[in-house]
Amino acid sequence: MHRDQLSSAKVVNDSNLASQHLMAAAALRGLTMRMTQGVGVEVRASLARTAAALQLRPQPMRELARIAADTPQDRTAHVEPTSWGPAARLLAPAQIEGAPIAWRYPARALGAYEPQWLSSNELL
Repeated sequence: MHRDQLSSAKVVNDSNLASQHLMAAAALRGLTMRMTQGVGVEVRASLARTAAALQLRPQPMRELARIAADTPQDRTAHVEPTSWGPAARLLAPAQIEGAPIAWRYPARALGAYEPQWLSSNELL
């Protein structure tokens, strides 16, 4: 791959990840607004607009924000076998009563399981 193509691929990946984070933050804000003020929110996001904003930054984001390393208090007590060895999942940043976060299967590398349509999705 040519250097310019690698740079473009990185911008696409970065903008995709940044857009995902923006939408997750918007979802949490929307839930908070619904619970505290009884109103909904409408949010729009654009990969192209996020990419443009990232390209305009004079310095990489890693230079602006330091992320603290996780601690044992940030992880679940359960250690599960994964494709990469034993691991504990990070705790969710928020909890919703009556909607626990749970996984049926441990984390695995892509392609570790044959694709299948789960019975829980049959009504969708």
